[in-house]
Amino acid sequence: MAGIFNRIFKSATPTEQPDPEQVSEINWDDITKNSLPSFQKHLPEHVIPGHIQKITIRLGKGANCIAYHGDIVTVHYDLYKFKNGFPESRPFDSTTTPRKKPHKFELMNQEVIPVLDIAVNNMKLGERAIFLSSPKYAYGAHGIPELKIEPAAYILLLVELVSATKPTVGELAFRGKISVHERDTLGEEDLYDIGEEFKKQGNKAYGKTKYMSAVENYKYGLEWLMGSVIDDDTSVGFQRLIFAYYINLVVAFIKLDLYDTALQYCQLGARIPEKFLTIKDHPAKLHYRLALIYLEKRHYEKAKVACKKALQLEPRNREIHELLAKIDFDRVD
Repeated sequence: MAGIFNRIFKSATPTEQPDPEQVSEINWDDITKNSLPSFQKHLPEHVIPGHIQKITIRLGKGANCIAYHGDIVTVHYDLYKFKNGFPESRPFDSTTTPRKKPHKFELMNQEVIPVLDIAVNNMKLGERAIFLSSPKYAYGAHGIPELKIEPAAYILLLVELVSATKPTVGELAFRGKISVHERDTLGEEDLYDIGEEFKKQGNKAYGKTKYMSAVENYKYGLEWLMGSVIDDDTSVGFQRLIFAYYINLVVAFIKLDLYDTALQYCQLGARIPEKFLTIKDHPAKLHYRLALIYLEKRHYEKAKVACKKALQLEPRNREIHELLAKIDFDRVD
């Protein structure tokens, strides 16, 4: 066992970045040949004695590049269970297969299992390491039956710290670290950042068809933004962001079949002075969706007026032309 770990990491000076040729690729087949007691005996660093052990397989950057409590970190990881005292050949949870997308979370905020928090809190940027965790810092005494994790199970964690940054004002607000009651202490730039963050989270929820969750995020974000008065003194970008919120809320409420509420947000969006909007803001879409709502409510004349307003902005839009034809057809029918 010791020989295997010597091949994984050969640098004798832990403060220096080893030559890539000195760091062998992990042969997981070799690793899985060793029992839990062997890991407990040979993993050299005791992060929490009796519970978490570590071996570094690729050194990170200097001492100033350490992830700290509260940082927003991005990691790649593989989690392995033990079966009959030996690690399984495939991870039961991984960011490298099949998704191949790193995981992002706030460090030491209980968003992940304890061993992952503690592991990253003991790493430098770019570092790659193997951790062995007792049940106390993994899945506890009861395990997780649906993941086939047995009670009091040890796990093996392979993790790489990809990035660590201080949270933005928007991320702090989304995570509840800044209250909306503190809005008056923030400048427009910070409020804009908060607005962008809630919109991004709402869009994520919408993309997963979690429309009510999307609505909640959009409304929270709008609550932050609406502390500023919509007038000539408000920046163009700020008003365009508010307009985007109205558009997104309309779409989400239509998905939820809440047409009256969608209509209210359509009307609010229509109040934003057009001089603040560009074609990229898709004001035609607002009128198009307003026409959809009126059609659903069988207010054909209002639907037609909204549709014609959309056509004035985008006269070659085939989708709008088709809706206008449908309004006329339904009205006659």
